[in-house]
Amino acid sequence: MVGAAYAGLVAANGRGRPATIDRDHVVTVAMELFSTQGFATTTMDQIAAAAGISRKSLFLYFPAKGDLIWHRSAGFVENLREDIAGAHGDAAEAVAAAIVSGYRDAHGSRETLRTQIRVHENDPGVQEIIESHSREWRAIASERFTRDGVDPLLAEMLAYGFWRAMWIAMESWVGGSDDLPVVLRDQLDITVAFARRLIAADGSARAEVS
Repeated sequence: MVGAAYAGLVAANGRGRPATIDRDHVVTVAMELFSTQGFATTTMDQIAAAAGISRKSLFLYFPAKGDLIWHRSAGFVENLREDIAGAHGDAAEAVAAAIVSGYRDAHGSRETLRTQIRVHENDPGVQEIIESHSREWRAIASERFTRDGVDPLLAEMLAYGFWRAMWIAMESWVGGSDDLPVVLRDQLDITVAFARRLIAADGSARAEVS
């Protein structure tokens, strides 16, 4: 059965072939369908029709359905790399500041971002895609910790901790009215303090052994 959201999007966007493809628009349409129909049950044909583009055009820009999930986050990964490189302070603060900066300058509407977070929160299939694509993000954060002399294994653990803290904050933000950077900063301040304690404890333990 075709859902009301799908039918409405098809009616709104038509089946004409636009001269150019607005990738953000296609992602927004896909998120609406994922939110109402579920990621697994939404087809690429439905997304193309709802976005008003051909199936061929959709696959040209998004070869796999999972690419629609990661589209906006991919740019955030590159921004994270640049923001960490220019951040001041220790590694924990640099990573936290880069995360907040990335979402302060996030492209697209806040409502679209809320929809994307809800899809992630409620769909295990989407969670798997995000987790698999997060390796590069975590590697960037981990490398910043190792530059401060943090043990590589601990650096990886801390990077994952910041990744999870970011998602906890975003999922909390979805149901509230506060600004996202404020919610992120509050959650990450806790994570920064915890990371510093772990780094200090690890350093003390290694000093005792040596």
